[in-house]
Amino acid sequence: MKMAKSQETGPIDQEEPEEDSSPKHVKQEKYAEGIVELEDGDSITVDFDAYGNRTFTNFFTTLEYLI
Repeated sequence: MKMAKSQETGPIDQEEPEEDSSPKHVKQEKYAEGIVELEDGDSITVDFDAYGNRTFTNFFTTLEYLI
């Protein structure tokens, strides 16, 4: 069985795959439904129609992700 010879061409500049670009809809107990604006490791910012943007710490809030 012949093995294909690998070609080493050096590092490849690849962009990281993009996350799903469709907006994520969530529901929060006090503020109702909103759209996720920003997520980073420890916090999430959600835009609510009636309350504007609110930032939550992931450790202290419960968000229900809507499909």
